[in-house]
Amino acid sequence: MNSPNLPAIQTHLAKLPFKEIPGSSKLFLDYLYDTQQISRFYQSLDPSSNLLDSSKSLLKNLSQNIDRIIRRSYQRDLVATALIEQNKIYGSSEKTFQNIELLKNPNTVAIITGQQAGLFGGPLFTIYKALTAIKISDELSKEGLSVVPVFWVASEDHDYQEVSHIKTINREGLLTTIEHSPQGNIGQVPVGNLTIAETISNDLTQLFACLPQSEYITQLETDLRNCYSSNKGFANAFACLLAKLFAPYGVILLDPQDKHLKQIASPIFEKAITNTEEIAQILVNRSQQLESSNYHAQVHTSLDMSPFFILEDGNRTALTHQNKCFTLKHTDKKKTSAELLEKLHQDPSSFSPNVILRPIVQDYLLPTLAYVGGPAEVAYFAQISAIYPLFPVEFPLIIPRTAFTIVPNRENNLLEKWGLALSELFSNVDSAKRRVIENTLDQGTLNIFSETEQLFQNQLDKLQESLTKIDPTLAEALKGGKEKIFYQITNLKTRFINNSAKREETFMRQVERTFTLLYPNKNLQERELNHYYFLARYGYQFINLIYNNCDLNLSDHNILHL
Repeated sequence: MNSPNLPAIQTHLAKLPFKEIPGSSKLFLDYLYDTQQISRFYQSLDPSSNLLDSSKSLLKNLSQNIDRIIRRSYQRDLVATALIEQNKIYGSSEKTFQNIELLKNPNTVAIITGQQAGLFGGPLFTIYKALTAIKISDELSKEGLSVVPVFWVASEDHDYQEVSHIKTINREGLLTTIEHSPQGNIGQVPVGNLTIAETISNDLTQLFACLPQSEYITQLETDLRNCYSSNKGFANAFACLLAKLFAPYGVILLDPQDKHLKQIASPIFEKAITNTEEIAQILVNRSQQLESSNYHAQVHTSLDMSPFFILEDGNRTALTHQNKCFTLKHTDKKKTSAELLEKLHQDPSSFSPNVILRPIVQDYLLPTLAYVGGPAEVAYFAQISAIYPLFPVEFPLIIPRTAFTIVPNRENNLLEKWGLALSELFSNVDSAKRRVIENTLDQGTLNIFSETEQLFQNQLDKLQESLTKIDPTLAEALKGGKEKIFYQITNLKTRFINNSAKREETFMRQVERTFTLLYPNKNLQERELNHYYFLARYGYQFINLIYNNCDLNLSDHNILHL
């Protein structure tokens, strides 16, 4: 699947255990490294074997679960018909339609991932999610199994602020945010119902003015403008972009707002309406179980929660449930279960699942062998698994997405020059930056500072030892004096470093640019940056590079040197 007529790019892949990545939760780490400890919260996990020991172990576990998934009947033809219509609109490739045809086969299973419909594709990890699902599907297909990749376009989410912007690196090496305001009133409107405004043209101009100049820019801009044009639906534009990026791989795009899919999924909403109280109780109990096991509950639960929204006046409205009555939040409107069931019968499109119910709708519509998600999704499935027995669905295997930090050749050379490992940025970026700066300063003066600190330390230790024997109160008073002395020395050293750094502005800019690209906002690159920065540097072959380096050893963070 290599792109023709493009220069080959040499790559080197290094691994960094997630244990060394700051912010990794205990639950996520145990899911990666201690299956036996965590398996009780995931029905599909075999506690006797670690799902993620190796790519071989992963594929074996997946293969062994296929019969469990396909034994239930699905409305495959109806779902496929809806998917064909959607993917025609998105301009999906012929391989996508071949995969939709495969989905009709009762022996076919799906590897699913999904993400909110973010501006211009959202953060880098959106790309990594899709490619993980694609890679798993391809590897299982090589073994003679019928497997297709599906991307769930989360068009029903209504938190537009999360998806309204992207971040990229501009030509000065600074982190830049580009934001789009859609037409009309945002309110609680699902993202899929928002329309792109005419200002999108200016937003695109701003984006491409930031990106590095290259031979790829013209084609990239043409393609992106074709996807993101005024009066187009926000989620529709997102799906069109994914269809373009993943054309060679045949990923099936699914928008859950489709009225036909809503109709098919209506039994799930019916079950949710009639069993809301039981669902809430089970989820509260599971959250307590997680917390008592020193894990965190990813999703807030309460006894009055409802697992779905309804659409009222175009807004996605949450409900609470108490005393067999539903109340629309922020209003005084109340609905009985019978009234909601009647509304469901008349218009299934007016119902929308929350984060708890969404995977169950997904797994009712599709033969989901596995769901590929990020750390937060892995965590909330530990809660959601508890309510699966209430519904006619099978709990899928939960697979962490692949994770990358991209280190271009120029930045890699600088790290080597500075004697700095990327992991040092992750552990303490300020310390790493200070070390780089210090290594460029007058080492003679720095050595004198160190010698002075050591000299004072030795002499004051001797003095304190002597005073302790003669007058302990004076020895105690010396402690405060020592702190003041060393504070003054440290303060003077810091001023020396800062003043020296100011004289090396060019060098400082180089340091800042490098750190901003590799660890922007003191956060993983994949969570902060959009993929267009790398597409501008490497063209569409960047997608191929990630695919080829996605080796399914998913318990490590990948450092990809280009």
